[in-house]
Amino acid sequence: MTTTTMGFFTIDTLQFSKRLQKAGLDQRIAEELSEAIKDTQNQSIEGLATKHDVALLKKDIQSLDQKFEQKIEAIKNEILIKMFFMLAATIGIITWLNKVIN
Repeated sequence: MTTTTMGFFTIDTLQFSKRLQKAGLDQRIAEELSEAIKDTQNQSIEGLATKHDVALLKKDIQSLDQKFEQKIEAIKNEILIKMFFMLAATIGIITWLNKVIN
């Protein structure tokens, strides 16, 4: 039995086992139970995000945001160019019709 420190949790498995034995549990059962609780907490803590994980996620989000903004800008420019050509074609057709009619 040992004291195990896991981030913000500290489990003194020896002390826990002794308390269980003092309450009347068999030593073997008390030791196994304290180890099982330690293992369960280890598994629970493994899924928690660290500050480093959050920082990486923030960088990824910022990178995606920048790429998204670039895509929006490219699409906006493409739409403006197409609108300009449509306007120019419309003006050309109107001018041609005006000459034909007059």
